[in-house]
Amino acid sequence: RRALAGLVAELADKPEAIALDRVSRTLRLYHIGAEDFQRLPDETKAIVQAYTAGINAYLASPQFRQPVEFTLAGIAAEAWTVEDVVGISRIMAMQMSHGWFVPLLLRTLERKLGEAAHTLLPGWDTRRGTTLPTGVCEENRQVKDEIEDAVVHLMASQSEMDALMPGQGSNAFAVSGEHTASGKPMLASDPHLRASTPTIWYQVHLVCRSSGLDVAGVSVPGMPMVVMGHNVDMAWGITLSYVDVADVYEERAHPSNADEFAISSDTYERCKKWKETIYVKGGRSETLTVRWTRHGPLLSDLLEVHNWVSDESGLDAGARTEHFSLQACFLQPGTLVHRLYQLNKARCWDELATICRSIETPSLNFVAAFTNGDIAYHVAGHAPLRRGGATDSARVLPGYDGKHEWEHGYIPGEEMPFVLNPKQG
Repeated sequence: RRALAGLVAELADKPEAIALDRVSRTLRLYHIGAEDFQRLPDETKAIVQAYTAGINAYLASPQFRQPVEFTLAGIAAEAWTVEDVVGISRIMAMQMSHGWFVPLLLRTLERKLGEAAHTLLPGWDTRRGTTLPTGVCEENRQVKDEIEDAVVHLMASQSEMDALMPGQGSNAFAVSGEHTASGKPMLASDPHLRASTPTIWYQVHLVCRSSGLDVAGVSVPGMPMVVMGHNVDMAWGITLSYVDVADVYEERAHPSNADEFAISSDTYERCKKWKETIYVKGGRSETLTVRWTRHGPLLSDLLEVHNWVSDESGLDAGARTEHFSLQACFLQPGTLVHRLYQLNKARCWDELATICRSIETPSLNFVAAFTNGDIAYHVAGHAPLRRGGATDSARVLPGYDGKHEWEHGYIPGEEMPFVLNPKQG
């Protein structure tokens, strides 16, 4: 919750805590979570409000005992808000999204290797299906030492923002009853998210007879729904899809106004700008200027990010000539909490498919098995339609020429990959 709102430094006067708060404030995750709540249908809003009231009732009850972690940190447990609850899904969406870290890594490697860095990320050849292009391993060996130096430098900087960085994949499978001793389908899901405190998963069984809810599985602290599990008709698991849902742009500032950025060869647009105050344990504070271009937040205003990808280390934001912004689906308002509520009550493939096609973010693989014998797979989440079709979004893209915009919306949900009852079972 504190990572979401950028309040970690209130607990510790540590560089990594302050860096984490700068990132959260720059991405404005808490504010986006507040927008998410307003977008929820009334029924789901009522659930979030009741869940929040339940947390606060326990905190105020005689049964509540201050956790030892709070005592050691010298803080008291504070009441929750509906924005806190819905915002937890925003953290999940960021951690499960990919596509924004690789361009920064590649830009760092370019500083060490020049154009040779691009041999590490060869273009996709659709004729090869899922087979990697030949020769990649041999090319990697030729620049092994330089790569190791660049990656070590990058990961050392990245560790300051570790809590918000992407997760590390997962596994899931469903098997038809044709291949099981019971004649019923089987499903397994093995999520590989980062270890954290509090722990990511806890087991829960939710029953509400008036709404037809009877679901068991695992949830996330602060999330009022089951994230993975089963109800009386369906079991489901989730893994990361690794759909590219983010682009990093190099922005071009106006020569005489650092807050205006090019949207074409001769047109500039003023960025949005906010002041954020980060309070640090011990009484001091620092002021952070947050700027968003039409694409999204200027990551390069964060010293931790700028030092990865630029040779202008140590310069104030206003004196820099290199600017990098982030456009990402996880920075767009969404309705994930409502979709999880629908998922908890889903009974059949048609309902699951409708839900998967309505999820905005994150981009996930859903694997499911049903008591009627069906097994299914569906990719959920928005996938941007970029101008000109596919683009080399593994690189930092020009943000000033209008040629790499998300102007066509997203791939329709019904056109995302899915399969129902595959022949091989």
